[in-house]
Amino acid sequence: MELHPFLEPDTIPNHDLWYVLSTFGDCPSIRVGHTCTYIKGNSEDDNGKLYVIGGANPSGAFCDTFVLDLNTSQWDIMDLPGFRARYEHAAFIPPSSPEKIFIFGGADNTGNMNDVQIFDTVKNTWSTAEVSGNPPTPRTFHTNSLVGDKLVVYSGGHTQAEPVQDRQVHFFDTTSLTWSTKVIKGDAPKSRHGHVMVGVGGNQIYLHGGMARSSFFDDFHCLDLTKNSWSHIKNKKVYPTARAGHSGTSVGSMLFICGGMNRDGALDDLYRFDTSCKTWCKIELAGPPPTCRLDFDVLETSKHAQEMLELAMKPGSASSRSSSNIGSASSRDRQLPESASSRPGSRQVGSAGSRESYHEYNYESSSTGNDIQTLEEGENLSDEEETPRAEGATSSVFNDFIKSKHTMKMVLIHGGMDTEGEIFDDTLVYLVE
Repeated sequence: MELHPFLEPDTIPNHDLWYVLSTFGDCPSIRVGHTCTYIKGNSEDDNGKLYVIGGANPSGAFCDTFVLDLNTSQWDIMDLPGFRARYEHAAFIPPSSPEKIFIFGGADNTGNMNDVQIFDTVKNTWSTAEVSGNPPTPRTFHTNSLVGDKLVVYSGGHTQAEPVQDRQVHFFDTTSLTWSTKVIKGDAPKSRHGHVMVGVGGNQIYLHGGMARSSFFDDFHCLDLTKNSWSHIKNKKVYPTARAGHSGTSVGSMLFICGGMNRDGALDDLYRFDTSCKTWCKIELAGPPPTCRLDFDVLETSKHAQEMLELAMKPGSASSRSSSNIGSASSRDRQLPESASSRPGSRQVGSAGSRESYHEYNYESSSTGNDIQTLEEGENLSDEEETPRAEGATSSVFNDFIKSKHTMKMVLIHGGMDTEGEIFDDTLVYLVE
């Protein structure tokens, strides 16, 4: 079995490989339906932090908060009161409050939610927002559709494989803590859950896929908030197949979607959509993709998470490990149960995690989206410093690193599950530019 290389702090990654992010400490346990959110650092030398919030396994929903310090690659669990356990919720950071993570919706074993909670990453406190206006009905909504300081909500999960029937577009203003709706022209997408909604360019939301009952969608729509109108973007020769439970994020004018599931099982592919020329590209790899999965989180870290991750790292020699040491960086120091799968970064949950129990635990009743984030890291290197050239790195890329501070933009995925009962706790990254 071909395995992924580790991405160490001194590794210059290749553009066509997925890497396991090498981390230490108390990492999140196996889970699905969680969110990953990137908080930028306070200075150019501060790589920032990644927060994993909530999620669920067959035992129930989590109320925990984990933080990964991207300067030290150290995971820590934050024992904080005030957060209501949930999975398949939305997490987002408004530009006007870059130190706060807002949470909307999701579900626990008692049903769906429509509340808004706020995590202050400076004070390390949770609070529940006192909102005004008419919020959407309770639903799962596991995607990040932020435009400016407003979260845009459309459709979502109701119960089992049934979506909510509400076809209104809801807006949550994080500055006034107010819900509102607008009259939107054009043909709205059919009701669905497990779809991806990603904001691009400050005034557009792109919606892809999802499912309703036994139907999977491959349609692609744009919500233009300047014109307050929906438009359907026709598929051309290359486009993502029908799916739900996938994840999406944007980097500049590019939209990325990854994974998900269809009638045949979980998926492992990665697509890029160029919003300037309205074309899809399937990204081809020189190494193995992540294990097929759905209901994970993808983020963009310069942003992110919407959900992608701008990861800035010090250039240096490539890190290459023997196959016996390559696997899930987050779980390699822990012994898995005997029933665990032999796949790196995964654990077998047996009958409780089977396809049937996927319905039983209501994971499919939600909008099984994923999270993507982007991280920013950088390092100044003087001309006198000797930096070994990374194996596989081109001379032009290497020269870029040694001449100036360089920020790499990467897609990051964490956790999720497949359709055969395996739940993951791994963290992988892919260089996008």
